[in-house]
Amino acid sequence: MTKKYPQDQFDKAPKIARVGAHRVISARGRGWRTFIRAALAVVVLSAAGIAGLVAFNNRLEVGAPVVAASPTPTVNPTVDPSLTVIVLNGSPTEGLASRAAAALKTAGVAVTSWANADDRTRKSTTVYYGSASLLGAAAGVAALIPGATTALSSQYSLTTDSLVVVLGSDYQPPATVPSPAS
Repeated sequence: MTKKYPQDQFDKAPKIARVGAHRVISARGRGWRTFIRAALAVVVLSAAGIAGLVAFNNRLEVGAPVVAASPTPTVNPTVDPSLTVIVLNGSPTEGLASRAAAALKTAGVAVTSWANADDRTRKSTTVYYGSASLLGAAAGVAALIPGATTALSSQYSLTTDSLVVVLGSDYQPPATVPSPAS
């Protein structure tokens, strides 16, 4: 029992052997929409990748600063008033940098600033210098601080004419003011 439907335009279509080969007429601008979607996906994925790299790199913890082994001093320790010295407190003791700076100033060292270091867990006191020509001056400043060592480091050297003293928990402020080195 077949039902009869009213005649329409498709009943008058020519009969062809193909069945199911229907093609949709493409809309105007379809290619541009696909391109824009792909470009937007690239931008979003690139931004997410860059944000991920920034977040990952900021979480990396770098160990102790790379320090070249300090050679045995063959120069005379001197105090050079033309060099600037920065004192950083690397110990948990508050106010240590200002007391060390005052003692060094009294000894003739040109201390320009003092502050707390980022790392407050230092065990030993070190005088960092940026070039081999500053070894004598670094040794002179280290001689004014009992137990201090010297180390060549480009990380702590702001300029070629500065020294950086990083105080460790071994530093004890002097009871008396040290005398200037000759």
